[in-house]
Amino acid sequence: MDAHIPVWDLAGLYPSLDHPSLSAALDQAEAAFTALEDQAGRPEASQGSHVADLLAAFDQAALAFSDSAAYVSLKAMVEPPSAALSRQSVRVSAIKLRQDQLWTRLLELLKAVPDPEALFVARPDLAPYRYPVEEFSRLSAHRPPAPVREAITAMQQTGGQGWLRLRNQLDGAAAAPLRPGETPLPLAQLRGLAASPQRETRRLAYEAEQRLYPTYAVPMAACFNGIKGEALTELSWKAYSSVEAEMLDINKISAQTLQSMFAAIEGHLPHFRRYLRQKAAALGCPNGLPWYDLLAPMEGIPAGFSFAQASEMLVGALDSFSPEIGALARRALDNGWIDALPAAGKQGGAICVDLPARRENRVLLSYSGTFRCIRTMAHELGHAYHARCLDAIPLLLRDAPTPICETASLMNEVVFQSKTLEQLPAQQRFPLLECDLQECTQTVLDIYSRYLFEREVFALRAQRELLPEDFCRLMTDAQKAVFGDALDPQALHPYMWMCKVHYYIPEYHYYNYPYIFGLLLAKGLYARYLAQPDGFPQAYRQLLAATCSGSMEDIAAKAGVDIRSQAFWDSALDLIVKDIDAWISWSREGGGSFS
Repeated sequence: MDAHIPVWDLAGLYPSLDHPSLSAALDQAEAAFTALEDQAGRPEASQGSHVADLLAAFDQAALAFSDSAAYVSLKAMVEPPSAALSRQSVRVSAIKLRQDQLWTRLLELLKAVPDPEALFVARPDLAPYRYPVEEFSRLSAHRPPAPVREAITAMQQTGGQGWLRLRNQLDGAAAAPLRPGETPLPLAQLRGLAASPQRETRRLAYEAEQRLYPTYAVPMAACFNGIKGEALTELSWKAYSSVEAEMLDINKISAQTLQSMFAAIEGHLPHFRRYLRQKAAALGCPNGLPWYDLLAPMEGIPAGFSFAQASEMLVGALDSFSPEIGALARRALDNGWIDALPAAGKQGGAICVDLPARRENRVLLSYSGTFRCIRTMAHELGHAYHARCLDAIPLLLRDAPTPICETASLMNEVVFQSKTLEQLPAQQRFPLLECDLQECTQTVLDIYSRYLFEREVFALRAQRELLPEDFCRLMTDAQKAVFGDALDPQALHPYMWMCKVHYYIPEYHYYNYPYIFGLLLAKGLYARYLAQPDGFPQAYRQLLAATCSGSMEDIAAKAGVDIRSQAFWDSALDLIVKDIDAWISWSREGGGSFS
């Protein structure tokens, strides 16, 4: 392991959780929101000029609060539980609750202005609020009365949010030895070994995972049941027929678009299975590919990248597409934005946290030196670039639909992969093409199976609480339905529901299909870049900057794409099929082998 893998430098935010400066910042946030609550309750608040002033003051208060809120979240990702962390987390959650309630109150005031359109014309600085107000009006039927809404939100702090905190503590503490008698490895590090060039290491890591999960499956099932049960309980107050219908509105995407994408995926499953069966044959697996070989790298892929090497590769690739994106990546690497060192107690997975007041980000991941890890870093820096494209609009309007957020991150992956492939000879290009097919298969097939799993979880959870074995059965059923005979039925991953934090976010469900959406839209956009590169990075930036001003269909239309049509999704998937065909042909001609 590289001795120079970075960790976060958070001292520039606050010296510690107990430092007076953090407490002072939280005091100031509470005072600012108290003053705004008072002003919003006055009779004159409903006048257009007063609403405009309140919105401006609210944005300033939210920006000032963002540093302290982010700092506490960041510390929770890399530190074990403590009294100081618990105390500050509870306080931040309470302030966020007040911020959310005040935001709703301000939208109500703006909606109640006698002639809001005239206000937008008279005050161009309020123009970004036009779409949120329209959406606020459209969704009014799904908004419970204020007292009920506030009670739900307050209960979530010790309900869903409490379950999420417990889940993250369990995940951060989970560790197991690769072999009996060895030092236990954090779960994040074990999962990173899924891409090891040594097949025996991949198998041992998979088996260590499978032995580890049952030791804490009962409390994880309680977390899952609590969070999904809470979402179902809220439906009657929100007037939604299902959690999935609610998420369509939150994602600003239509049911027609989603069904068109899924229909295209179903039609292309045989092609992905062909690829997996060829990989299984190359590895000598007659019963299908074991789960632990899904990420098996081909021989010929450069491995063991130092973090410095990875950084130069990443910056070079992104810079060749957009100097602005490349410069942001360099800034992140040079200024302590990235925590990449695997460590006990550290939250698993990868995440990008925005620091809007500083126009900075922080990225968490666990770096193991693989090419896949570099792609993960590219992915998270795509989120960072998207955040910086939104700097010009008010903070509370930067809640972009998740599908377009994942487009920004996956576009970075597509750029990094494609630019790297362009520079390589065939003996290295095709192994890296297979690496890209791994990622596409994970995004399309694995994540589609997770969508089907979550849909079935909600159906069963509406009847009763689920046991760990129920979750495992539903997970393997979904994997079999999507992967078919391409995977070894005796070596699936029944505990995938435990290691994916996305299932446990109380206010957001079905955090799976946005990744598929993002990948396929990114593939389509990159094809347009190849056809007409001049001016594309600028147009792409404009697309991301507009991502809080309309539905997903409206946003995609800015790029000339009709995402309601299955034909678009078919065309994006056909690009992957073209790569599958090329790789299978090369592989069958003896073009390479796996470890």
